[in-house]
Amino acid sequence: MPDCYAKALELLARRPHFEQQLAAKLAARGFDGEEIADACGRLRELGYLDDERAAVELVTGALRRKGYGRRRVRRELERRGAPPAAVARALDALSPEEELELARQLAGRWRQRRAAGAAALARHLDRKGFSPPVIRRLLEEAGEEWGE
Repeated sequence: MPDCYAKALELLARRPHFEQQLAAKLAARGFDGEEIADACGRLRELGYLDDERAAVELVTGALRRKGYGRRRVRRELERRGAPPAAVARALDALSPEEELELARQLAGRWRQRRAAGAAALARHLDRKGFSPPVIRRLLEEAGEEWGE
């Protein structure tokens, strides 16, 4: 059986993890709390385990490609165990202008596949985590009415 540090490195090689997330995975594999704390401390010292960097990478990579708005990004980061400071830093990496542009791109793809009206688009954007002001602005730009 590999040691805790080696297993942690293997998990981090696949993708970035938050410390809480990594610790939970290691615990699920049978490592004890002291081994996990030692491995995480060593990884932090070496710069391999950095919650803020992992959050920013997640926002600028996977979550941006999925077309998530700020609310959904926040929920995803919190669900994955990102600490509040990392969530705040990651959300700073997503400016309001970028969020509006992401909403425009998502709406364009959505409209190509569906003929539904503005209310359906607004609901879709809401599910993706875009704020009401962003949705309203996008619909106004398209000359559509804000629907319930």
